[in-house]
Amino acid sequence: WLKRVPPLRGRLFALARTPSTRPRSRVGGRKGASRWARAQRSAMTAQADTQYNADMNPKIQIRPRHILKGMPESEKIAERDKIISRVATKRVDFVECKAEVVPPGLDVLKNIADVLQDYPELLVTVEGHVSKPESWKMKPEDIDRLSMARAAICIKRLVEGGFLGEIAISSRGAEDGILGCARIKVSPSNLLEPQQRLDFIISRQSFGFEPSAAEVSSKGRRVAAALARVLREVHHPMTISVPRTSSQLAVKRADNIADAIKEAGAKAGGNHRIHINVTVSGSNNPTAMVLIEEPTGADEQTQDYDDEEVWDPQMQLMEILRETPLAFRPNAPDLVADVLPVVRRCAEVLKKVDSMVCLVEAFSGQMHRSEINDKRVRNIVLERAHRIVDHLQAEGVRIPCYAKGYTGAYGHNAGNCRGGPCIVLTLVRPGEEGLADQEYDHDGVDGCVREAQRMGCVWVS
Repeated sequence: WLKRVPPLRGRLFALARTPSTRPRSRVGGRKGASRWARAQRSAMTAQADTQYNADMNPKIQIRPRHILKGMPESEKIAERDKIISRVATKRVDFVECKAEVVPPGLDVLKNIADVLQDYPELLVTVEGHVSKPESWKMKPEDIDRLSMARAAICIKRLVEGGFLGEIAISSRGAEDGILGCARIKVSPSNLLEPQQRLDFIISRQSFGFEPSAAEVSSKGRRVAAALARVLREVHHPMTISVPRTSSQLAVKRADNIADAIKEAGAKAGGNHRIHINVTVSGSNNPTAMVLIEEPTGADEQTQDYDDEEVWDPQMQLMEILRETPLAFRPNAPDLVADVLPVVRRCAEVLKKVDSMVCLVEAFSGQMHRSEINDKRVRNIVLERAHRIVDHLQAEGVRIPCYAKGYTGAYGHNAGNCRGGPCIVLTLVRPGEEGLADQEYDHDGVDGCVREAQRMGCVWVS
């Protein structure tokens, strides 16, 4: 039909070939247009990668294992099962026909390593996959080689990220008919106690000392960091016992291992120091041993050491908030910009707290009731509490934080905020955060205070 109408055919071809927005270079004809197209594709790819990482691969967020100390066994198993199910949904993408991880995939591997490093007893399997379109361009042996290389690079990243448990590798090739990627599966296993985990890690990992050298290698520092994470769950000293037949080099290595564990514990934060003793064993045991000492009469929650200063996070929070109370915009949940440094100072204190729960509770006080109704007041104060929680978590606070809003004045020991809007922070032990789930009406604030005092809480305003 186009051949019979030459003028129309010419107009259609001219319309199809005439770009509306694509640039043309003065020299080279379409060279400028091709450069423009490549730039557009790069920008679209980067935007798609960012959107994929945020939507399809959201970051896994769990409670650190030392925070679960003292909780029922069912709660710990539920957290383990949550990790297994979340990791199974992740996918690590690669460049087409290569064993090169794309940038969003590196973030996924780092997140999975951070999550699994507290659970070395879990069995991890990394599967390498090749897509069907990729397999059409390869020989069968190249398909298996590529899928194995993809799984191997993921294992390397997991180990570098701090996971020292058992990892199995699986080459799936193009059997499953999915995209070219790597998937990580975690098999459930019994949760080990701290001493059992120490023995498990030491039996599987070496500190990688160079011959005739006492300095801890980078591999040894990863092992020391894993041991330090285990010791955050206990309040008793650890003893490294070396055989009596050991040389001076072996004793020096044990001292350096102890220093590396203490350094890793200090970097991880916490409100207690790691105490490590290096001794020479009097037994005939030919191997070194790492033991967590048993408590000697004193309860582990109250056991103290002479060389350790008493640090009270509640008192420190109280001093910060007394100096500059938190302020919000009138009848709005937004914080005043001037008090954001105060929230950061509180976050720095809370980042050093272990095995506790923070309750963030907002009280409305006399909040312009003539302008808005009670329901709106309650929504505002609840949103204020949530905003504080969001700010604290954005600053790196890892302990659980619960938000609650009350319509009424906080009338007991409220300091400068008596009768007015205020924020109350409370640190309680895990399992006692049920205080945050109770409902208090206008005249129920005193009951909230009495309940806090009964539980031994300190209220900070």
